[in-house]
Amino acid sequence: MSRCRVLFFVMLIVLVSAGALPCDAQQGLPSAADNQSGLAALPGTKNQKQPLDRYNDVALYIAGMKVSEKSDLYSLTKNPTWQHYASVTSDTWSSFTKTKIRKIADWAQAEIPDINRDCRTLFYPFSGPDFLYATHFFLMPILIFF
Repeated sequence: MSRCRVLFFVMLIVLVSAGALPCDAQQGLPSAADNQSGLAALPGTKNQKQPLDRYNDVALYIAGMKVSEKSDLYSLTKNPTWQHYASVTSDTWSSFTKTKIRKIADWAQAEIPDINRDCRTLFYPFSGPDFLYATHFFLMPILIFF
């Protein structure tokens, strides 16, 4: 279990450092006129992916989920330690879904179906992991305000 914690913190550091560009590196970014989307690509990436794709890949990697074979992080998913971490993470989410989320969703469908049908906006003034509960009590909101 301690190896998983170490791997998690290493991945967290990777995520934080993925967004850090020194000031002089920002000058080398292509302008919006250089690409179709209007977003600048990160310098030095072999696939010339958009920055949001890179963040998505890092988030998937940290979550223990599969990344695209084209991702720069794909080779890291072949590491046995990461594969163990991904397996433990998947098992944990499966257990959480079966023991907690399913009960919440069933209760919401039985007790407050009219609210879930008619109200499509969720105002949630807090933050943190308990947001997961709010999104399952109030199923499929169209707008979510933090």
